[in-house]
Formats: sequence, C-alpha cells, structure tokens
Amino acid sequence: EINKPLWISYLFSAFIVLIPLISSNRFLDRTLITRQIAISFLVIVLGIYVLFNAGKLLFTSRLNPVIVFLGLFVSGYFFGIFHAYNHVDATYWFTKISLYAICFLLLYILFLNNKLNLILIRRGVAGFCIVSISLLVYEIFSLWSAGIQLLEEKNIYEIHGPFGHKNLFSGIGLLALPFIFQLILLDKKPWKIAGIVIMLTMLATIFFLQTKAVLLGVFIGIVACLIPLRNVIQSKYKKLYAAGLTVFFACVVLIFSAAWFNRNKLVLLFDNVTLKERYYLWINTVKMIQENPLFGVGGGNWQIFFPKYNLHNFIDFNYLVGRGYHTFQRPHNDFLWIWSEAGILSFTGFILIMLFSFFYLFKLVNAYKQNTENALLFISLIFTIVAYCFVASFDFPLERNEHQLFFMMLIAISAAAFDKKFSYRINIQPAKTRILSVLSIIFCVLGLYFTLNRVRAEANMLHALAAHKQGNWPQLIKFTNNAENGFYNVDNFSIPVAWYRGVAYFTLNDITNAKVNFEKAYAINPYQVQVINNIAACYEKTGDHNRALELYDEALAIFPNQRDAILNKSGVLFNISKVEEAFFTIQKFGYDEWYDQYRQFLNVIVSEYLKRKISTEPDISKAAKIKKAIGNKALIESITIESQKKNLPFMEVLYSANL
Repeated sequence: EINKPLWISYLFSAFIVLIPLISSNRFLDRTLITRQIAISFLVIVLGIYVLFNAGKLLFTSRLNPVIVFLGLFVSGYFFGIFHAYNHVDATYWFTKISLYAICFLLLYILFLNNKLNLILIRRGVAGFCIVSISLLVYEIFSLWSAGIQLLEEKNIYEIHGPFGHKNLFSGIGLLALPFIFQLILLDKKPWKIAGIVIMLTMLATIFFLQTKAVLLGVFIGIVACLIPLRNVIQSKYKKLYAAGLTVFFACVVLIFSAAWFNRNKLVLLFDNVTLKERYYLWINTVKMIQENPLFGVGGGNWQIFFPKYNLHNFIDFNYLVGRGYHTFQRPHNDFLWIWSEAGILSFTGFILIMLFSFFYLFKLVNAYKQNTENALLFISLIFTIVAYCFVASFDFPLERNEHQLFFMMLIAISAAAFDKKFSYRINIQPAKTRILSVLSIIFCVLGLYFTLNRVRAEANMLHALAAHKQGNWPQLIKFTNNAENGFYNVDNFSIPVAWYRGVAYFTLNDITNAKVNFEKAYAINPYQVQVINNIAACYEKTGDHNRALELYDEALAIFPNQRDAILNKSGVLFNISKVEEAFFTIQKFGYDEWYDQYRQFLNVIVSEYLKRKISTEPDISKAAKIKKAIGNKALIESITIESQKKNLPFMEVLYSANL
C-alpha cells in the first residue's frame, strides 16, 4: 500500500468504474470492440508513464517466469498468422492476446513499485460492481415491465446486462470478488459495510442468473482455499475455523435444497442441454487439436474449422447449429480453444502462468501466515484463480477484454508481491524498463490501429445485416462493400462478408457477380454450409453440374441430413438424368408440408422415377399401384410420410398400400 496515491492510480481506478458504461449500439457486439479500444488507450497511457519514469522504477534482474510464459502464450498466436486459413482474424487475435500480455507487464512493473494504489483499485472495483448491478437491475425491471417472466422456462437468457450475456456478467462478478473481500478486510468501516453489501448482492445476482459454471467455480474455489486457510487461522482461531466450515457447508446444503424445491423457477440450474452442447463442442475441438497439435489452426480460426468435424450431434438439441444455419465462435473452453488455435506452445504457456501464479500465492500465504490479514489477501487470490480456471473450462472469458483486465491485475499482483518478498535482485534498471515500455507502446499502437480499422467495418456490417433481413439487396451490396477490408472479412457469426454480397447479386439474378463473391466467401470459409450451398447453386446455374454435386457432397459430409443440400443435390441429379439417384437423395429429406419447393421437387422426381420403374415391373398389381401414384401429388406425399414414419423404403410402402 502507499499513503499518497499518484494520478495514475486515480486514472486507473476511475477507468475500472466506467467499464460497464463503455458500449455502443453501432456494432454487432456493443461491448467487445469498444472496450478493447478503451483498454488499449489505457495501456498506452500506462506504457508512457512507465517510459517517463524508467529512471526511478525498480525491476528484476531476471525476468519473472510469468513474463516468459506470457511470451510463450503470445508467440503461438504470432506464428499462427503465417499458417492460418484466415490471416485477417489470426492477426486480430494476435493483437488482442498481445494487449493482454502487455497489460500484465505494465501492471506488474507498477505494482512492483507501488505506483498503483490497491486501496483505490479496490474502491474502483466496488464502484464497478455498483454500476454493473445497477444497469442489470434496470434491465431486469424493464423486461418484467414488458411482461417477460424471467423465472419461467428459459427466459433468463433475455438478460444481457452490461457485458453482453448473463454468463459473462457472472464471470466478471467472480473476478471482482477478491477485491471486494479485501475491501471488507482492510479498508475503513464505511467501505467495509459497503463491501459486505456489494459482495452479498453480487453473490445473490450470480445465483439469480443461474450461471452453473460460476456457482460451481465459487464452491470449488472455496474448497481449494480450505487447506491454506486452515494453516493460517486454525492455530489462532481453531473454533472459528471449525464454525466457519460448518456454516459454509450448511449454507451449501440449504442453498441447493432451496434451489431443488424451486427447480420449476430455476430451470437453468438443472438443465443439462448446455452441457451436452459443450460436450460435442469439445469433441470437435479435440479432433481439431489432433489434426493440428503443434501449431493450431490460427487465432480466430476455430470458428472456421469447427463445422468440418460434423454437426450431426447437435441436431437433437440445437436445430439451427445442426442444420448449419448458425454456428459457434468458440468452444466454451479456453484451454481447448488456445490449444486448437495457437498450438502446444501457447497452451503450455497458459498452463504455466496458472501453475506459477498458484506457486507464488501458496508461498506468499506460507510466508505471511503470522500476518493473518496479508495471508487472507493472498488466499482470496487463490480462490479467484481456481474459480476462474473452472469457469474458463466451460465458458470464454479469454475473449472478453474486461475479464482479461481483471485477470491480468490478479496475476500481476501475485507476481509483483512474490518478487517483492522473495527476489534479491530488484534494482533500478532504466535501460531494460525503457525497452520494455517502448516495445509495449509500439505493439499497443499497432494493435489499436488494426482494431480501429475494424470499427468502421463492424458498423457497416450491422447495417448490412439489417439490409439482408429486409431484403434490400442494393443496400446490402453497398454496406458489404464498405465493411470488407484488409482488417475485416468475416462477421461475428463466422460468415464471410462476401457471402452476403453474393446473396444480393444472386437474388438480383446477376449470377456472374454472385459466383465471384461466393467463390471469395468459400476461399475464406470452406466449411460454412450456407456458403457451400450457394456456390454450388451458382455452378448449377452455369451448367457445371459435376462441380455442383461435389460441393453438395461437401455440405453433406459436414451434416448428412442438411436439408438444403439434399434438396438441391436431388435437383442437380434429376437435371442430368440420374433420376434413380435423385429419387433416393430426396427420400433423405424429412417431409415438410410448409416447404413448397420441396413438395414440387418431390412430386416431379418421384413421378419420373415411377415412370421408369413401371416399365421394368413384371408384377401386374404392383405396376397398377405405380401407375396410380404417377403424377398423384397427394398420394406421393402420403406414401412419403408413411415411409419416413415407419422407416421403410418408399416402394415397399407403396406396394403394401391399399389403393
């Protein structure tokens, strides 16, 4: 702690308070890119401060191992740029990861030199929680006023909060808990009272939002702290420790019992669909890792390769993903995500960061076990990092800039405290400090330049999506032309910008330009089912039937029952007189009475197949039934429904029918 906070401490703490307010509806994700820009400016200011004070700042003669491991972590994303399928997204992710690493480095230097006042930071986090909870409460009352019963069915997902999703709110709330705990432990009485209210409110909010990963993370984090906590307080407060342990487990039992008896209201706590979804996401991700174990597929490229490993498993609980109409942007497991995109180097660096942070904190707890307050401070950090690791195994805090700012603060505090306590080689090293700060500023400025170029693109893409929804094709072409550049070529849903433009041209019957744009989209994302279907349709329109069939087979390899690919493939086969193949292909399409094009194709293809079948059928009664079905749309549809219902061949059902 320091008695006289510097202006940099006030600036940093004020920034923390304002984070929930940094957002803009001009972008597809109103918080992601805006907060990345804001944090970039903050880190540049920190870098400039370190640069101009390098002659007065202490630094270690040997780099702290966590700094080295962060270098490993970043290097995997850097090398990924050169072999990634989409170099644009890989470069963007390298700038994001670099920003996180630089943020840690500068915070570490400032904490090592007591230039950031922890008292102010804790109060800043308290203000952050107050603003965040206030915005969430306002949204909840707005939804209730609109007649949405949040505790019925899965309506709780209607809550987005100031972090874009209810789970992300819970995740950042978890990362704020150690600062609030330290506020209660170490600050003045008014702040202690405020801290207690904030902590209880935040825990209640996390429970209300029903974020299972965070709730379990809190439980596991507390359990992980029981042994170091016992070593610190049991000798002095043995009865208090035993009583606290009893109260904790009693509260867990009571909370679980209350939740169980109200499970009709707390639906998400006992819903396992999202766990199944994550399980299949992880299976696909493991396959991706097995194919690219050393170098990964490149930052931001997971979303491109994810469909390659089949979408069939998702059909039972996520229809739109299973059909290839929607996709995921990340595997909901940061550890697998890092390995799959950045390879073994980054994965190893990330794991070692966690392990060394634990090592530092356990050493610090042991060193300060006679000083209960300091020991409890470090135990609160152990709790948070354990809980964070659990949450990161089911969610994606790595993507969110505010989450990483908090996490980098935690590990920077841990590393700086360890070096202040145990390192004997700390001295003023202006040359090393200046080099690190200059490199930090350069990397941040380059990253900011890249990000700012994406800002205009994202703003135009938001207008493009609105034009696509409205069917305003000229406007769609205009906005996608403005959106696509060397810094942005895929939207937030892994669909290439060129695909939207291709759709516009195709609908306007400009097949030449449609094909050019679909080819471009296919080159960027060759596993996106909509892209494959549309480019195949272009080839069919221009008479290249064989290439169209190849592409439809690619779509069906991703998901064998992809309806559009089945229907279009059957049409191509019919057009090249492969009627029997067309017949068996369209039989794989689940009957849909609302899909007029399907019913039209079904009648034409089945009738033509039956015409050819009747000439080779020696059985007179069977031939008579075939003759009755030819051109009889209602009969063909009823036989199709019956055959699919009984899982029997069409002809077998037709022959057994009482006509």
